[in-house]
Amino acid sequence: MRIPVSATEELHVSWDVVERSVRLRWKQASRIIVDVYREQTTRLTVDNHNNEPLVLVEYHAGGCSGRTVVRTWPNLTVKDTFLRT
Repeated sequence: MRIPVSATEELHVSWDVVERSVRLRWKQASRIIVDVYREQTTRLTVDNHNNEPLVLVEYHAGGCSGRTVVRTWPNLTVKDTFLRT
């Protein structure tokens, strides 16, 4: 899935259901700005929350859990939280 961010930027979201993995790749023209890969994904949500498009990825593996939130408006921001449980 490709989500336009600006005239020259887009967010690519890809997932593998069998392997439970998600890749989030922010590209500006042909340049990769951010590349996030998460395994053991338990939830992938693409939503429009309060008129702010966002992508939410939650994952749990080996006593650790995490959450990655990508907002695409007004600017693209990536917030990644990783915790040991």
